[in-house]
Amino acid sequence: MDDEDFKNQVLTLNTSDLNRDGATDLIASWGVTLLTAEAHRNLAPTVDAGPDQQLGDVHETVLLARAAGNDEDMLAWTWTDASGAVIARSPRSAGAD
Repeated sequence: MDDEDFKNQVLTLNTSDLNRDGATDLIASWGVTLLTAEAHRNLAPTVDAGPDQQLGDVHETVLLARAAGNDEDMLAWTWTDASGAVIARSPRSAGAD
């Protein structure tokens, strides 16, 4: 159907569960099929902030954390102090103030 009169038009639209996933799929008149998929829930990441540290009179320390998204989402996190003030963000551009 190269005719401009029919471009971007649907003459018939049928539904069926073609892939048997319980969600209705759409079948357009020219044979295009849209398979709908169930939305996946967002899984909480796995996080390890390292061992607890007592700083005492030390004014500087290094914080290393590891995080992995169980559903392969991109992750960003914020280091805050006890009052909630932002110390650092990772990656640096994540939610910059």
